[in-house]
Amino acid sequence: RIRIELPVSPVGMEHTCHKKAPKMLEYIKEMVSYCASLCPEVEFCAQDASRADIDFLCEVASAAVECGAKVITVCDNAAVYMPSDIGAVISTMLEKVPALKDVRIGVCTSDSVHMGLSTALAATKAGASEVRCSVLGAPYVSFMHLAALLKDRGDAISLSCRLDMTQVYREL
Repeated sequence: RIRIELPVSPVGMEHTCHKKAPKMLEYIKEMVSYCASLCPEVEFCAQDASRADIDFLCEVASAAVECGAKVITVCDNAAVYMPSDIGAVISTMLEKVPALKDVRIGVCTSDSVHMGLSTALAATKAGASEVRCSVLGAPYVSFMHLAALLKDRGDAISLSCRLDMTQVYREL
């Protein structure tokens, strides 16, 4: 998998890439198309999506899928989203961008204000199928916390994973 991480918020686009939204959209199309020519699985990560305009986020997601992305990841780098917020964003994206039904949607949520796991779970309830996490925890959702939740309470929230926690504890 090739992962492309680019900002989609106005501040991120202008300060990181020195581009306004129309030029950023063209750049995203160019990068995803190029990567899709090299690898069958391309992931586009919408960095700082929590501070992006929802219509632009949908436009970017649609363009990335059209250019070959198989995974679209919505990132809350700023820890702005509450669980209901990210659920609404994922639902809105699925509603406004029909092509998202043919790809996987992921989330990457910051845990800097200790809401990362809750927002990640809300995103999965809204339709996300991947959660990016960190073995070391901060600033993103802790792999161990997510794995333990899925193991202990996964049935209650209709989520599962096939992790062998004995092996996980042995390796960590």
